[in-house]
Amino acid sequence: MVINVESSHCYGNFKSFIDEVYRVLKPGGYFSITDFRGKEELQDLDDAFDKSQFEVTKKVDVTKNVLKAMQLDSERKLQLIDERTPFWARGILKKFSGVEGSRIYEELESGDSLYLAYVLSKPSS
Repeated sequence: MVINVESSHCYGNFKSFIDEVYRVLKPGGYFSITDFRGKEELQDLDDAFDKSQFEVTKKVDVTKNVLKAMQLDSERKLQLIDERTPFWARGILKKFSGVEGSRIYEELESGDSLYLAYVLSKPSS
């Protein structure tokens, strides 16, 4: 099994990444990936999986769950940032920490971005 969580949106060549995961998996192996994408990128993501040799066995929109987790953890994250971060770095950490009011939080809440979870399998033969 290969697991990839919340990083693939940063990869320069997503197709190469998928090809490498396919190469290293044994037949019958699984690839689990979860990440967010802007609405305009969703079709490209599905197309990449469709063009790969993987079989998509599960696709779930977990946006609501992720938003709820962000809400529940927002206060704790803000407190940690304020207590443990130099003043000059707090703004940038708050921007990327996923707290309520951050860019990613707002994009998920508005529906401009979605957070998806996939399970793909490599055929046994």
